[in-house]
Amino acid sequence: MPSSSALSAPPPGPDPAALVRDREARERLGALVGENQRFTFERDGDEMFALREGTPRAVLTALESRTATAESTIDLHGLTADAAQERLSRFVRTEHRRGLRRILVVCGKGLHSAGPPVLRDAALDALTRGGAAPLVLAVASAPISLGGTGALLVQLR
Repeated sequence: MPSSSALSAPPPGPDPAALVRDREARERLGALVGENQRFTFERDGDEMFALREGTPRAVLTALESRTATAESTIDLHGLTADAAQERLSRFVRTEHRRGLRRILVVCGKGLHSAGPPVLRDAALDALTRGGAAPLVLAVASAPISLGGTGALLVQLR
């Protein structure tokens, strides 16, 4: 029997393999949840637009307006694509629960990246196919006053 003065070992940290399995399961769940969401996409140069099927075009037109505003903003600069998708999905769910319906996602243009820009595509994927998709009606490149093609304006349900 160990003496009462012996220090017990700290509990073991999380198993790295379990963390990977957990992350993969969350990704699969997000994909399944967003899988039934259908969006039409349009691109015009650097500008992009996505509209959920069945949503009136007027919702997208409102996002494209020069006077469009956002109720809340998330900045994804400095994150990896995976981290950006996870943080954005969580942000969308939180802001939706708070009753907000229009958010701004700042992802940058990738001008200072070593490779091609990835955050905008990662954000678009999270918003239209990932865990945030069930709550999104439309996505558009932000008006110049809100960051232009370096940001996405999102209309939530």
